[in-house]
Amino acid sequence: MTATYGAARCNNCDAVLPVQFCQPMRIPCPHCGSTGRNFGVRVEMTAAALPVFKVLALRAGMSRTKGWFVRIFEGLVPQLSRSGLLARVERRFERDLDAIGTAKP
Repeated sequence: MTATYGAARCNNCDAVLPVQFCQPMRIPCPHCGSTGRNFGVRVEMTAAALPVFKVLALRAGMSRTKGWFVRIFEGLVPQLSRSGLLARVERRFERDLDAIGTAKP
């Protein structure tokens, strides 16, 4: 995230004012006498999407918790202990299909 601070301007006449006119005890604007100020701030932030691939294979008519027989997760995951470096993670879970009477391919 990057923040850039612009010049302070008079709220009434839009004149650019030096720093001494922007203190808490404001000096009136030399052009119009107003003590109102506008401060310009620009904030820039970038975000990146990480490639992730998820698969959940379910048996027909069963819930997501009881009916799954294959779960796959592959993708890049930021590592908290290494300053956000990316790690490639591959996980594959398969339930034993023989237990429910279906043969494995």
